[in-house]
Amino acid sequence: MLYIDSIAKGIVIDHISPGHGFRIFQYLKLEKSDYTVALIINAPSKKKGRKDVIKIEKHTDLDLRIIGIIDPNVTINIIRNEKIVEK
Repeated sequence: MLYIDSIAKGIVIDHISPGHGFRIFQYLKLEKSDYTVALIINAPSKKKGRKDVIKIEKHTDLDLRIIGIIDPNVTINIIRNEKIVEK
């Protein structure tokens, strides 16, 4: 099993339908980032069977408004001190 560390501060975009993670990654222009970003594709999910996840370390001021249009099932978690402070 692949293990991706938790992040201390940043954003986790979770419960992305399989195949939509890369579209969100491109929309947010994360390929141009100078901070750590993890795009996990087809991760196991108890609810959906499979899901995509994006973890963005140390950066929290992204325009996330259109993500719900790309995939309405997405959850966005704001992380501080390794804890979810906002969903």
